Amino acid sequence: MERIKERTFLEKIKGKENVQDFLDWLLYDYEKRKDQGIPVLSMELWDIFNQTGSRAEYEKPYFEKRNFTVVLALLALFFPERENFLALLKEYIRSTCDEYSWAVPAHCKETGDDRTCVDLFASETACMLAEIVFLLEKDLGVELVNVIKAEITKRVFIPYSQNNYWWETGWNNWTSVCCGNIAIAMMRIAPNCFEREKERILRSMSLYINSFPDDGNCLEGLGYWHYGFGLWVWFADALYSYSNGAINLFQNDKVKNIATYAQKMFLKGNVAVSIADSGINAKGDTTLLAYLHERYPKNCLVPPKELSTYWDGNVSWIPKTRRLLYGFDAKHELTLPQKNYFFKNAGQAIVNTDTYSLFVKAGHNDESHNHNDVGSFILSTDKGQIFCDLGAGKYFDGYFAPKIRYTLLNTASWGHNVPIIDGKYQKTGSEFCGILSWKDNEITVDFSKAYGDTEGKLVRKFHYEASRIIMMDCWQGYKAVTERFITLKKPQIVADGVIVENVKLTADKLVPVIKQYSYDGHGYSENKIDVYTIDYMIEKKETVVFTMKII
Repeated sequence: MERIKERTFLEKIKGKENVQDFLDWLLYDYEKRKDQGIPVLSMELWDIFNQTGSRAEYEKPYFEKRNFTVVLALLALFFPERENFLALLKEYIRSTCDEYSWAVPAHCKETGDDRTCVDLFASETACMLAEIVFLLEKDLGVELVNVIKAEITKRVFIPYSQNNYWWETGWNNWTSVCCGNIAIAMMRIAPNCFEREKERILRSMSLYINSFPDDGNCLEGLGYWHYGFGLWVWFADALYSYSNGAINLFQNDKVKNIATYAQKMFLKGNVAVSIADSGINAKGDTTLLAYLHERYPKNCLVPPKELSTYWDGNVSWIPKTRRLLYGFDAKHELTLPQKNYFFKNAGQAIVNTDTYSLFVKAGHNDESHNHNDVGSFILSTDKGQIFCDLGAGKYFDGYFAPKIRYTLLNTASWGHNVPIIDGKYQKTGSEFCGILSWKDNEITVDFSKAYGDTEGKLVRKFHYEASRIIMMDCWQGYKAVTERFITLKKPQIVADGVIVENVKLTADKLVPVIKQYSYDGHGYSENKIDVYTIDYMIEKKETVVFTMKII
């Protein structure tokens, strides 16, 4: 990070073609937004969430404001001779320092004081402002720098020092994002404070790494691997520099395993494994993966360009600044199709052939960003995900509350490629689980426990060949089973089965029933996404065999 302060470094990278493209985009964004006025985060917008549960009205301008602050700060760094960038940056910073809260209302429901709520985005805001001070302190002026430091201290450092937070215990992305941003901010502008809190922060970051299975799989999915593990990486990088190399958290085999997770999650058709609250069209973050390649050159590879992007996240300060340091010299070395992967600890398997990718999941129904999906699968061809996992739905008040969450298409078992047993869906909890095994070219999932019936038996087997998969479900102790397949592609019933794009699904003497649903996509869009279910109602049988053939 220190290199970005050096004019010689900035002038040197200006000459790179892709850096110039980046600067052109920053300048374009500046011209587009410079006269629009600073987004107003009013109490009226704040209250909309409490009144309706909708997050978009407040969060959309919240992130627009911060992301344009990042643009202005980078332009002020690269073009110090153009005073207009710095002048507008100061206005945006002053406005941010005057905000009611740096947290968002969705994260303040159970806190005592909204103004000192330390959530993901308050910590990111603190880090952004601290590093802007670190890079531009002389240009900002003593008065504004003092205001920034005072606000960061009041809103983030003191609350962190005086409270114990649930996210310190290490079980999901909140730990690394909150602790990592707070730590980086302290290292930049309050090293004495960091020294006081260092062991506490390191303990939380160690707990975060320990929350991963030993095989390095991220149960939160690819999107939250980027967000959570990405912040852990940038924290570890800052700490390595801060300690002059004395503290190197990358010298850990488990960290190395986690670092290789993302590159394994890409399937045939340039799509991703979309379990938990991830996304089908997720891509690899070029900057993060390029950095990890530097750390682990024999293990970590950057995906091809069509599967890569410059990931900006929420408050885009760290992604954009680290892009300057690591993202513009990335070597896209990963090739597809990939080999097969077995994540024994996580209970997941991936088969990659020249014609398809098959992802199979066991695990349990209390994973972070959990979906009730034990025994589910994804089949992807060069047409994308054919039988899919929908990934994340639209976040709103109640999305993470179990009583609401598991009534939703995206998260409930009825929205996954798993059976409905005697009219019942899978239950929520770590005891509702499955066991995955793999021998030769057969993957078996015993997910008898997923539905909460202690007497029943349910086993699913996948026998995979070069261009065909035979799936056999065997059960005992149930009267009626509805076998369900989920797809975003419109199915077509033919005489001997169902065709979905270039896959033919057949089941001997069973009649498919197709229904159409829709759901709200993740993010702030109001667009509805159509999804289709293909159901087979089965009675008086205890075994059914499906064939999925690439045509």
